[in-house]
Parts: sequence; structure tokens; C-alpha cells
Amino acid sequence: MLLPDVPQGFSKNRSAAAQQLLAKHTGENGTKKIDVIVLDDGYQHRKLFREKNILLIDATNPFGYCRIMPRGLLREPISEMNRADIVVLSRADAVDDAEKSRLRAVVSHFAPDAIWGEMQQIPKKLLFLSGKMQNIEAISGKPVLAFCGLGNPDAFFRTVHACGVVIKKTLVFPDHHCYTCVDQTKIFDVARDIDVKVIVCSLKDYVKITDDMKTDDYDLCAIVISSSVLFDFKLFL
Repeated sequence: MLLPDVPQGFSKNRSAAAQQLLAKHTGENGTKKIDVIVLDDGYQHRKLFREKNILLIDATNPFGYCRIMPRGLLREPISEMNRADIVVLSRADAVDDAEKSRLRAVVSHFAPDAIWGEMQQIPKKLLFLSGKMQNIEAISGKPVLAFCGLGNPDAFFRTVHACGVVIKKTLVFPDHHCYTCVDQTKIFDVARDIDVKVIVCSLKDYVKITDDMKTDDYDLCAIVISSSVLFDFKLFL
């Protein structure tokens, strides 16, 4: 949606998706039009060969309560970060230097050869259901209802707060939640009860919202977040 010129593939079979992308974007003379394939959420996807492993660590909840699912958020033991070629601390601006040093020490213990990088998530734009983009200032100072279905909802709500709004209430849905008519009715009911006209969500939620959410009574928008990378990623590639 935000990268219309970048080829994208979607499939439960990641290998098949990669092959389809290559086949679709290869010239008649066999010239490849794709140089790099980035696999999202694929650190544990061992079936697909990769040349580099990039591991992101959320500074606000770095090691998933140090427990493997379902007791925590980890999908495998922390020691498996030794497969990473580069470890990137996301939301690095949410913690102080002392915490960054502690996290880097843990990473160095398990992945001493991995490159260390940091990045910040910065709210840049608002994407409304109409498809119109506006600056963040459009909702600055306004009371809002914020909702999301993310693995780390508190981090998203901090981002919403950074937009200069007054968060009157938050609603949390399960990660990867698909919104039903009942959910959408609940969101509007809550907005009416707390007397707000602006409802904000994440882009991940935005793409799952149906046309039923379009209304003249409320401004519903997603916060478009830009990532500021604090290291030379091109050099790594």
C-alpha cells in the first residue's frame, strides 16, 4: 500500500512465494529485476535458504518475558540469536543508554559476531479511510480513542501519545485480529460514550477494516510510522 512499486508476495509457502516473485519479475532475456528478497517474520522459517539473518529486538519488551510461547512471547530459546548476522534494536529511543548497553551485552554474549544496529519509529502521517493522507498535526491536541490488535499494544499507544493527542481510552484486540461487525460496532459505541470524534489505529489494523467503518460521524485513521535507521544498512547488504 505504501510501497506500490515494490513487488510483494504472499503465501503460507514462503519458498513458493519467492519463486513466484522471481518468475514474475524476470525479463524475457532472463535478466532478473529483483536483487534482494526480504522475508518478513521469517527467522524461524528454516525451509527457505537465506544469505543473511536480520533479528529485530523490541527495546520495550526485548526478550518476550524470557519464556517460550505460551508462557512468554519467544518462539525459540534466546540462545538461537546466535544465527543472526545483524541484530537491530527497534524503538531504541524508548529506553535510556544504560538499558541499551545492557541489551547489547546480552546480544554480544549469544551472538558475538553479529552486527549491532538501532532504529527509531517516528509517526509521520495519518492515513484516513478515504485514502487521504494528512500531517500528524491534523489530530494534535484532540481527544482520541486508540485501538489495535498488535503483539505489543503499549508501544503503539506510546506512539499515539507522541502525536500530541489526548488518549481518552484504548481498546486492545488479539494480535492479528480480524475485525468483525460486532468489533466495529463496539469501537463506535465506545467512541460515542467517551465523546470523541477521532479514532486511531495501526496500519496493521487499518488494512483489516471493512467499508462499514466509513462514517461521517468519526474520523478514523491509521498512523503511518517511519523507521529511522541509525546505522549504514546499505553497507551491511
